[in-house]
Amino acid sequence: MVGAAVLALAFSGRATGSLGLAVLAGALGIAVVVGWPRLPDFVRSPPDGTATAVVVAIIAVAGVAVFGDALTHSPDWQMGDWGPQRAVLSHVMPALPGLDLPVWNQAVSTGDAPLELYPSLAYLVTGYVALGLGLTHDLPLALMIVAVIVHLAIAVATAAVAMQVAPRPIAMLVGVATLVDTGAVAHGGTVGLFRWALLHSALALAWSAIAALGVLAALRRPRLAASATIWIATAIAAIAHPAGLIAGAAAIAALAAVAALASDAPPRRALAAIGHVGLGLALGAWAWMPLAARLYAYGQHYPNALRTPARLLEDLLAWPSPATAFAALEYAGYFGLLAALASRRARTVFVGAVGFVLLLGLCDAPYLALGLAPGPGVARLGTERLAQLARPFVWAAAGYGLAIFVDHARAAWRGAPRRHQLIGAAILGVVSGATLRALPDLWSSVSDRASAETRVFAPDPGGRAELTRWATERARSITPGAWARALFEEDTHEHFHLTAATGLPTFHLPPQPDLLLRERIEDASEASLRRFNVRWAIAVGRSPVVGDPATEQQLGTFRIREITAWDGKFARIERGSGDVRVTRLDDRGVEVEVTGTAEPVLVALGTGYYPRWRARHASGAVEPVYAYPTIPGGRLHVVAAWLAPGRTVFTIDGPLPSDRDGRALSILAALAAAAGAAVWSRRRWRHRALRALAAWHRRGRRAGRLAIRAGVPLALAALVIRGCRDAGRPAAALVLGSGVRPTARVDARREGGAWQRCDYLRVTGTYDCDGLVTAYDATANLLNDAPPSWGFTTPAILATPQAAFVEIRIRMRVRLAGAYVAAVSEGEALFATDDEPLRKIDRARLDFTDGERAIEIRAHVPMASWAFTFVRDDALEPDRPFLDPPPDQPAPEVRAIR
Repeated sequence: MVGAAVLALAFSGRATGSLGLAVLAGALGIAVVVGWPRLPDFVRSPPDGTATAVVVAIIAVAGVAVFGDALTHSPDWQMGDWGPQRAVLSHVMPALPGLDLPVWNQAVSTGDAPLELYPSLAYLVTGYVALGLGLTHDLPLALMIVAVIVHLAIAVATAAVAMQVAPRPIAMLVGVATLVDTGAVAHGGTVGLFRWALLHSALALAWSAIAALGVLAALRRPRLAASATIWIATAIAAIAHPAGLIAGAAAIAALAAVAALASDAPPRRALAAIGHVGLGLALGAWAWMPLAARLYAYGQHYPNALRTPARLLEDLLAWPSPATAFAALEYAGYFGLLAALASRRARTVFVGAVGFVLLLGLCDAPYLALGLAPGPGVARLGTERLAQLARPFVWAAAGYGLAIFVDHARAAWRGAPRRHQLIGAAILGVVSGATLRALPDLWSSVSDRASAETRVFAPDPGGRAELTRWATERARSITPGAWARALFEEDTHEHFHLTAATGLPTFHLPPQPDLLLRERIEDASEASLRRFNVRWAIAVGRSPVVGDPATEQQLGTFRIREITAWDGKFARIERGSGDVRVTRLDDRGVEVEVTGTAEPVLVALGTGYYPRWRARHASGAVEPVYAYPTIPGGRLHVVAAWLAPGRTVFTIDGPLPSDRDGRALSILAALAAAAGAAVWSRRRWRHRALRALAAWHRRGRRAGRLAIRAGVPLALAALVIRGCRDAGRPAAALVLGSGVRPTARVDARREGGAWQRCDYLRVTGTYDCDGLVTAYDATANLLNDAPPSWGFTTPAILATPQAAFVEIRIRMRVRLAGAYVAAVSEGEALFATDDEPLRKIDRARLDFTDGERAIEIRAHVPMASWAFTFVRDDALEPDRPFLDPPPDQPAPEVRAIR
């Protein structure tokens, strides 16, 4: 060693010195092997609590070191969803502390209800953090502080889950890697949270991971603390974002797998944990059930395309999911997931099953097989969020996979001759020494990249400063009688920082995250711009498409034009004569005055329709509110009402049918949780309850054998009855079928050639015409109800060509009844039934009387692929009677107002 040290010092930077360093590293490896057994037990095997505290402390310190600047320095105009969230939060702050929050926000989009059509928990948490830290005038910093805390919580929780299935050093590695992993938009990581501001779903992920820790604790040893953790964390996760509901469903499925597969814990523990998760979901039902109903009826939808199983497998082999900067670690996670399912250990099976179920949800097979598609939930499901939810479990499984490797290596070397052990230790020391020399640079690279994601700002700070001064002046000129909005001809969202900072109402036409009201501006036509009081059009790096070129001005890279048709009238008379004047306009209501007429007039407001709007005349009489098309022939709506002469106040405080949804369920769940906690916290009551449960268990075991013998035939009979019922119902969608026998006939030919019947391949569930085309069931996103929503996810017939200029013909016999919507991915399809003439379809709505029909579909298959979807309308969209137009004449009670 002395000689190696001399070589390393004397010939630094040369090959000889490098060899000396290698010898020193090898000697250090040998010293560790020799000295490790002689160290105190506290060092070699510290108490679990101490080791856990050290892991958590290391991750927390690393997090503060990486994201310290984000905790102390106010960010500029951040990209992603930070702008809309800041604009929404700025309108919430004046109402805090308190519960009387404004439903409406006139300054974002063309009017929206952001606290009712998107989860509000993250806004409230951030608002109170801002109040507590004195950051009411620096909301971007408050948002970033909350985001960093949530990110640290996810990293710590992921490490804690990994500690349940892997040694703590490996779990620490998993936690630190989670801390700095980039991820992707909807896949979590620093990109998803800090660059794109997916704060609400990240908050749900953090609480879902905490709930998973409660489940793992309950599987190990049922305790009241574990149960309470499951209840509270599951409820908060479901309230924070709909992703929390998906996480709860995945946990229930995983616990069912634990009950079936694990051998180290009785099945009743897993079944009891299912009850705890269900109780947690019920506790939060008062919040998530009304939100779900509002989103379904009044909101936009942004589903992600589902992949076929083959495509998903191909994608996972090429690019791991969740998206990550540490692909090797995630592939170890895939191995860990499979190994965990086969481990027969309850906690390990749970981790593996949750990750497996969530990744399986990225493909269309389970939704089609279980009959969930078509359906309103799957039609709107953003499946890429499943990858974000799977992240903690895939990474914990990576820890398990690494632990298997380490245990195997240790077992292999434990019985080796001493000389071989020392040689291996020397080699390991050399490799470890080389790795340690690279670690500082690696850490610097990944930590700098993670920290940089917190500082992704909009370009042109000088131009933005000028634009802010301009907007401040224009916002001062806005009055109830001269209302104005600015249209940004962009598809990014940073202009909402301008709204938050100056109060200038802004919007853009493409999707606006966190602002999901369906009834909004429809297009940039002159009629739409006039309806919604658009006064300015702003573009970046180019001239706006709309607006008067003669009025164009440039502020840095921003170019602004005025809309000459703007007149500032927020309220307009659509039917009748007279004049209407707006005297008050804010987030709480709109006050108008009708003059110059003795008869009621139909007045429309320049804001999106939401069923909470109601109107009351100064006399106290109620004037019914209706939905009125934004433009002639439009599909979207604004607020309108027949108003009697005089003063009327529109308010946004009317009831919705869903307001009480989930309350009774939450109350019952709270009573059940309180009763369970009371019984379990008192020894005498607990012992009585346990004895009663044991007696029920003994009786249940005897009854269980009988139940199994009778239950299996009954279950099969129930499935047969359901199958017959489904077969007798009108088809919800046209599909080829993928069962053991074909339910359709598929033919193909080259253009002008003879038809060739396709073979049905039972193994793959596909129809194959050799050399021509392959047809099968999948999903597509071809149907939509209104912009700017993305297309619904629906069952579809897909065809993949094997040659050019191929034509496909599909024949089947199905029962149809009611209204259906159909679409083809490219070109047109010929659609015929035996009782109706041939139709050409690209996008169509078709109505059928109830009856069984022979159907034929013909189309040319393009070289890329071809998709055809045909779905019952009520499987996708709800009835919307609230969008019925106003009557042609005012109601008698309105005429009677004086």
